[in-house]
Amino acid sequence: MVAPRGFTTVELLLSLAVTAMVGLVVVMMLAGVTTATDRQHDTHRASTQRQVAIVRLGELTREAAMVGAMGPHHLLLWLHDEDDDGNPRLSELRRIEWDEQTGEVWVYEAGDRPWQDGLMPDRSFDSYDALTRDHKGTDWFPGRRWLNNVTGWSVVLDADDPHAARLLRLRVTLDQPGGEDAATIIAALRPPAPAGTDP
Repeated sequence: MVAPRGFTTVELLLSLAVTAMVGLVVVMMLAGVTTATDRQHDTHRASTQRQVAIVRLGELTREAAMVGAMGPHHLLLWLHDEDDDGNPRLSELRRIEWDEQTGEVWVYEAGDRPWQDGLMPDRSFDSYDALTRDHKGTDWFPGRRWLNNVTGWSVVLDADDPHAARLLRLRVTLDQPGGEDAATIIAALRPPAPAGTDP
């Protein structure tokens, strides 16, 4: 009877090398699949965040009647003329402001606390711009954070005079996982009818 033949050292080393190579190929394939999945997830997340920014900023701008004032980091919008007197009031205004340091966009609107009209020098948009800037975050003009991770902000109007503008283009740059991305909102402004006329 012949004794069974065992594996030689060379055969064992070759089989180990082949097994290691197969294992390495499998690991590389899994790493490639993971990387592709991560990229797909980042792309989906960036697209979702861009759509959220467009929807949220669209809510703020598309119901506006007029741009009252604007600066490098803010917009003051006259939403509507509640009392049909042809003049803005604090309760009819919305201030949208980008904080460059924190990357946050804040929205300020009149609160429930009655406003003391005696504190206002006149009913012009310039005075309201200063008033809303000075009183933002107070009980008279409270704010809420609307967006995060905003690294850029620009506003373009279709007229040199903000009060005469009929189209507003707001573009924000977002800090996304795969790099910066931009969201653009275009809003048509509908000025209120002059006092004493039917809308």
